[in-house]
Amino acid sequence: MDLKRIGVVGAGQMGRGIAHVCALAGLDVVLNDISPEALARGIETIDANLGRQVARGRIREDEKEAALAHITTAADYTGFAIATW
Repeated sequence: MDLKRIGVVGAGQMGRGIAHVCALAGLDVVLNDISPEALARGIETIDANLGRQVARGRIREDEKEAALAHITTAADYTGFAIATW
């Protein structure tokens, strides 16, 4: 079975780190948190961290944008309803 989509519960430090790495690897990610503010901070932090990778020459700007496009957010578990089997 090929992994194509993951769900991450919690947009804290660990959750956003997992989302960042998986999205950069080309996986679709649903980042879930009950707090809309935590979701917004999570995406902002991922964006900033990817920006640092671009500045250091570790990834290109187009890779950053592609990774961000792989991440969607959800405030409930309905975002996990779409599964790839």
